Amino acid sequence: MGRRRTVFISNKPYLFIFRTRRGLPFVPWKTMNLLIRSAIARAQRDFKVTICSYKWMLNHAHLIVIVHDGNNAERFYQEVKKKITESIKRLCGLRQLS
Repeated sequence: MGRRRTVFISNKPYLFIFRTRRGLPFVPWKTMNLLIRSAIARAQRDFKVTICSYKWMLNHAHLIVIVHDGNNAERFYQEVKKKITESIKRLCGLRQLS
């Protein structure tokens, strides 16, 4: 059975949860924090959302955001995941990362 698709309504708060198959790579926390914050900032620049709170753990993250345009919510989520994955791949010298 498939999951029901979420409908995002403008100017409402939503919880985004990012999950990984394995924990984040073992690099200094300040470096990883910088990579994650820069990924969020780049995605936030393109897809307007307000980040209320976030909590990063080793294998998942929680972001509470207010979406200003419901159509851009899913694109913001996808862009953050993509930017973090690309940054970690470059940092670790990997060709593929899921």
